[in-house]
Amino acid sequence: MIFSLLLLCLLAIPASAWEQSFENHPGDEPQNVFSGGNIHNYGHGYIYRMYTPNSIEIKKPFDGYLGFTLIPEGTGSGKSGRAYIHLVNSDGIEYFNLRIGGIFNELTSPKYRVEVIEESSGQGVTIYVDGVERGSASYIAEKGTPEKIIIEGTRNDYVEVYLGIDDISNNYGMVGCDNDFVSETDDYQYYTVGYPKPDLAYMFTKIYDPNNNVIATQNISNYSELSIEKSMIVDPGTYSIKLFMHDNLSGNNYYFAQRNFIFNKPSGKSIILDKEEYAPGDQVQIFTYMPSYSSGHKVTVNYKTSSGYTSYTYDVTSAEQNKNWVLPSNAQGGSFFAYFRDSSDNVVAYDSFEIIAPLGTMSLTLDKSTYEKNDTVRITYKYLPEDSDITLILRSGTTNVYTESWRDLSGSGVITFNINGRAADSIYVKAVSGSNILKEATAKILSGEGFVSGKVYDSTTATPISGATISIGGSQTTTDVVGYYELSVPLGTQPVTITKDGYQQYTGNMQVYSFAFSKLFYLVPIVESDSNTLYGTIEDYYTGEPLTGTYIQIKNGSTVYTMLTHSRTGNYLFDQEGLEGTWTLTVTKTGYDTYTRKVTLEGDTYLSIKLVPVGGSPNIPDDGGSGGSGGTGGTESTDRPSREAAKESLTWLESVMPNLIKLVVVVFVLALIGWRF
Repeated sequence: MIFSLLLLCLLAIPASAWEQSFENHPGDEPQNVFSGGNIHNYGHGYIYRMYTPNSIEIKKPFDGYLGFTLIPEGTGSGKSGRAYIHLVNSDGIEYFNLRIGGIFNELTSPKYRVEVIEESSGQGVTIYVDGVERGSASYIAEKGTPEKIIIEGTRNDYVEVYLGIDDISNNYGMVGCDNDFVSETDDYQYYTVGYPKPDLAYMFTKIYDPNNNVIATQNISNYSELSIEKSMIVDPGTYSIKLFMHDNLSGNNYYFAQRNFIFNKPSGKSIILDKEEYAPGDQVQIFTYMPSYSSGHKVTVNYKTSSGYTSYTYDVTSAEQNKNWVLPSNAQGGSFFAYFRDSSDNVVAYDSFEIIAPLGTMSLTLDKSTYEKNDTVRITYKYLPEDSDITLILRSGTTNVYTESWRDLSGSGVITFNINGRAADSIYVKAVSGSNILKEATAKILSGEGFVSGKVYDSTTATPISGATISIGGSQTTTDVVGYYELSVPLGTQPVTITKDGYQQYTGNMQVYSFAFSKLFYLVPIVESDSNTLYGTIEDYYTGEPLTGTYIQIKNGSTVYTMLTHSRTGNYLFDQEGLEGTWTLTVTKTGYDTYTRKVTLEGDTYLSIKLVPVGGSPNIPDDGGSGGSGGTGGTESTDRPSREAAKESLTWLESVMPNLIKLVVVVFVLALIGWRF
């Protein structure tokens, strides 16, 4: 956590530390084109004999920072001159020029450290010389794509003046700290330092107190994480962390960067918590202060658990005191207060805090344990913490074949993802927060082929049908003399079609979820009849399994007939007198969508009804199977017995019902006699 905060603070430095603006832009002639000059790719260069203005080109793009050291030299005393900086884009257009500032003299000022830093607006730069701001200017043309930097030198009199340029860098030193303010609850003030690695030099920091006294000096590597002990931060005010470079050749120190922080010391009785938000189980650090110690003071922290409001209380035993306390794991969320009370129980100071507690149990689930190649996966997540990520990985064996992530999630929600035929055999989903895996879920994806076999029978006579054409999932074969078939089909839900002259066509679906699968089918003969009946079967749309205990209603005007599918075959039959015309059919069963359609009865009408489970596909095609025999209607056929078989199952129930009633009466009488005696 500390490292993350340091990194965020470090990254924020360029925008915050250098955001300043100045007037009096000295460059007012845009679009000057430079050519020629000396070209250098290294960290040093030389401008010599500046009888006329001369320049050096640095083939480094300006990306918000340029730092270099100016070293003026001459053949005698009093040699002076000026230096200018120009920024040029890839089209050769100068979009910035500025005099670095002042007249340099090689005798009084042997070296200058110059820094050019882009302002946060991105429309200009600020110039620093030896860490002191010397001015700023806006760009005089479109920045475009930065390509090179030109440093120009010129003399003021007619003697030889040379200008050395050293330690050129387009990366700058940075100082970052974890807090802009230091609290009494802090044990340390942590800070970081980063800078380009120098040659023949080393970097160090100095810590200055509000009175500009150096309270610490630390030598550092090119990237360091450091700390200042709280015991060194005593006086209230602004403290500075300054970064310097020591040149081993010249012995000079050059200023690079700076970061400030503030320490506010309480003036009266006060209480401070180390954080604004806590989670159940967190440690809470409480600091109390009074100018001079007085006995009888105490701290009371109010919070809430599942049992109601409660508090934690302890005595204050010194003028400055830190107390660590663990917030109970059953604490509930909300806003609460910590009170500092005197010996008369009066509140002399307080601090507020938030408890962030989950509203429920965190979970990550998939809607299925097994998916087909083109299924849509529904990922449901609940009570994820802030800034959580969910990643889905499709795998083939141990190889990851596809990965997709959803970022910055929190709370609860649903994500959908289509497998889209990808060559995978499993799904792995995880919810993560930072580097911690919060929850995981897995599922299978059907792949490969399965072997399907079985027989096709006449639904009336139960005799095998030879020569029936059966098609499953695109594979097709013909039943042999004993009605047997076998096919290799892709795993998953596959469409089934069976045709045979003299029989109603069967269409439906079949779930092939195992590598060896057996299935029997029944075809209904096409017969002529003068009666009007409605009969058929009710099955699960996906599995083709019969559904019992299903409520069926047919209605024509004020005439209504109802029944339940009682037998294990899922059969139903309406053969009442006067069944003719168009009826409204409604089928309901717990766990399934309600099925409704119009049916026109002309003769024996067979209708196979397929119910879709709640949450199933919304695009299930209509069965299209109503109409009388003799070719006047749709003839949906399934592996169900005929109208006679359906009627026989109901007749069986009617025949056994009286005996069942008698049995219940006998059991009741025997129980009553046993209780009496």
